Amino acid sequence: MVTEPSVKVGLPNAYCVVGDPIAHSLSPKIHAWFAESEGQAFLYHKIRVAKGSLKSAIEEFMRVGGKGMNVTVPLKEEAYSISDVRSERAIAAGAANFLSFGDNGKITADNTDGYGLITDISRNLHLALSGKVICLLGAGGAARGVLAGIAAQSPSLLQLSNRTLSKAEDLSNLLPKSCPREIVPWGQMSTTQPDIIINATSLSLTGDLPKMNNSVFALTELVYDMVYSSNPTSFMKLASRQGAKNVSDGLGMLVEQAAESYRLWNGTLPRTDNITDRLRST
Repeated sequence: MVTEPSVKVGLPNAYCVVGDPIAHSLSPKIHAWFAESEGQAFLYHKIRVAKGSLKSAIEEFMRVGGKGMNVTVPLKEEAYSISDVRSERAIAAGAANFLSFGDNGKITADNTDGYGLITDISRNLHLALSGKVICLLGAGGAARGVLAGIAAQSPSLLQLSNRTLSKAEDLSNLLPKSCPREIVPWGQMSTTQPDIIINATSLSLTGDLPKMNNSVFALTELVYDMVYSSNPTSFMKLASRQGAKNVSDGLGMLVEQAAESYRLWNGTLPRTDNITDRLRST
């Protein structure tokens, strides 16, 4: 386990984000701003933890007084599997990006990704999801994390597309029966035009693109890439070139899911006004 910066024993209200890689994480800066706005003493670290090492990292962090963790790739499923108590959101996702540690050593898991995505689109981008045709690309932990949140918005149709068809089918089986759904083979186009396209794959991290019919972008209301970057992602650039009206990365989602994590740990939901703009300007 590598800590950036080092964690000191006995620090009050110590939290962290874990993953691999983790050096790029903006979460410490976000939580520092939240704590400042709330007038709270709040210490937040970023810790690189390799896959398969999360349990020992949690034990060490708890030993020095850690109260909770945010979890990012590739540890979300691992966090879920080792937790003692799981929220409905975590159960629906089969993955956790939030952990809190009780005085009795119990680990409670939640998933705030769906909240972050829906809040960013509906409140910050001013776009309703109810009654819309939504296309979700990918079927990994990121897609599972937001699936229930999207379904709860009552889309008229939720299209699922993934390179491995069986994984898209598995994702479909997690949806409530009341949610209309369609599995779209990778690289093909449905007869129903999506209003919103959400890229939940990690392809933009390497500059790669999901395989799809590019003509679909021109009639969308929003193309959303859950990856965030200082510059438009490869997926956002493609959508813009093809005539998409609005494109967005996942920075707003990161901020909103962090706010929900802060609320779960501290009991108050911090304001997120201008946080995304501050991050982009630094």
